[in-house]
Amino acid sequence: VLVDLDGTIHAFSSEGEEVWFADIGEGYFRRRVLGDMLLVADAGSTACFDTTTGRRRWRMGVAIEVESASRDHERLFALGFAAPEETPTEAGEPDLPKSFKDNETLLKDMGVDLAALSGKKPAPVPVLLGIDAADGHELWRVSKVLGTLCAAAGRLVMVIDTAQTSMIEMATGGEGTLVIRQYDPKDGSLLYSRQSDTGLHQPVICGNRLVGVWFERTEKPSLMSGFAMTGGSMESPKALGLIAFSLR
Repeated sequence: VLVDLDGTIHAFSSEGEEVWFADIGEGYFRRRVLGDMLLVADAGSTACFDTTTGRRRWRMGVAIEVESASRDHERLFALGFAAPEETPTEAGEPDLPKSFKDNETLLKDMGVDLAALSGKKPAPVPVLLGIDAADGHELWRVSKVLGTLCAAAGRLVMVIDTAQTSMIEMATGGEGTLVIRQYDPKDGSLLYSRQSDTGLHQPVICGNRLVGVWFERTEKPSLMSGFAMTGGSMESPKALGLIAFSLR
């Protein structure tokens, strides 16, 4: 059992005996256990500790805000956001469609940065990193990657549902599209990208298959419609069973 207390991590056995503790500092805000690795991250770095001994294995000084991570053998994969790649091109009010401007307050309440959406302000760039699990050095990086990260059995897959990742689709409504992208875990190169109208929840890699809960896609109302303004609610998607996709 790992417990975080005022900038220190304490490890306890099943009998409640403290096995080790490590001082990680107060600036760390994300923690994740992957096998025998404890990852702790702040806005500018990620450190890896051995969960058995508490010894720090490595510290990676890369300015990535990690959202999720997965490990497969000797490689660690991290999905997060990097600093903007470009500087603002011009100032002024965001140049957005009328429907967006008419619902500016709603979009701001949702946390949408209209200036970033319009391209007038640089936005953080979603990235997928390949990292050496032994020493923490970056192996490769792919920009503009969103979705659910799956890694196992020597395979690396990103599962994207446009109903959840496309700001325009979330705002205007629609059923969404499933996109499955498989990458080479050695260098991050894209092996293929496949689209489907199938709904997929909780995807996991099982051997050479991507398996998940199959659900029925339905038309989602626009967040800018009367549905959003009146506080309506959407029904949960109907589960139809399990579904599997072949992987390379």
